[in-house]
Amino acid sequence: MAEYKSFHYLMHKTPDAAVVHIVTGPDPLTFEELYSPRTDPAQRLLHKSEKSFWRTQDRVEFSLYEDRAAGVLVVTAQNVVNKAEIYRTVFLDLAALYFELEAKAQGNRDPLTKKKNKILGDDVLAKAAADFVLARLNIKGDPLPWPTFPVQEETTEQPTAQTTQQTTEQQGDVVMERMCTFDRMASDVVQLEVAPPPSYVHGSDSASMPAELLERLRALPPAKEAAPDTVVEVPTAETTAEEQSSVSTTTVASGTNSDSTATSSGGEGKASAKATAAVKKKSSATVVPAQTGSGTKSSGKAAGSAASAGGGSKSGSRSRKVAPS
Repeated sequence: MAEYKSFHYLMHKTPDAAVVHIVTGPDPLTFEELYSPRTDPAQRLLHKSEKSFWRTQDRVEFSLYEDRAAGVLVVTAQNVVNKAEIYRTVFLDLAALYFELEAKAQGNRDPLTKKKNKILGDDVLAKAAADFVLARLNIKGDPLPWPTFPVQEETTEQPTAQTTQQTTEQQGDVVMERMCTFDRMASDVVQLEVAPPPSYVHGSDSASMPAELLERLRALPPAKEAAPDTVVEVPTAETTAEEQSSVSTTTVASGTNSDSTATSSGGEGKASAKATAAVKKKSSATVVPAQTGSGTKSSGKAAGSAASAGGGSKSGSRSRKVAPS
């Protein structure tokens, strides 16, 4: 009976507070922990090949450089036919790219917690990255505006909330040109294209870069040519007085010319009126041509009728010639 009471007491005793046990797994490995840094050389050539675009009839040579220190994959593009035509350089987020490739190989998107669980080695990773990137590189036939990204300013101090400043490239006028683009596919989850790192924008690491990379590097759009300066002449007191005097002289001369023109136009009007009256008077006069002696009978009759009309009697009767008997 005593055992039953003690068991009953222990089973129905209310605890003072619930004990919470928090179980956490291992932290996922960072990019620096998964992939060893490379500094000699910092930019390693992963892949180099040509790609033909049948729509625009272009042959472009792409070079893929891995820069683990800056955390980017640099993609340079140059036209094979026209060597002087170098297109915009594309920068991809190296950590996000390698995560996508590893997730595709693993079959899930779980972050890696142990380095030994990584499937893709360096050689296989380089080939997978080349196939993944080249399938998404494209070139358009029409000129496109340069994309704008938040660019981080290069500082010597550690990046903090106060020292890190993000600015956007403002070119004033939009720069349009033909360029290679990195187009996302329907299966892509994240945006891989990023802004060029400060070392590529400011050229702080240009001494250690390969010569071919420096030759084809185009991280920023070409600078606009400055417009020629326009000289604005400020009028002085002397020039203003000279302009006013020239304007008054011109006004007086124009007034004199107008008066003389009016006078001459009046005289010409009178002369033209007289000439018109003389022409009308001359046209109203009747000219009777003189008749010769060898005229025909009809002409004689016409002449006789004209004479009788001119010198007839006042009563208007006509004289008739009587033939001799």
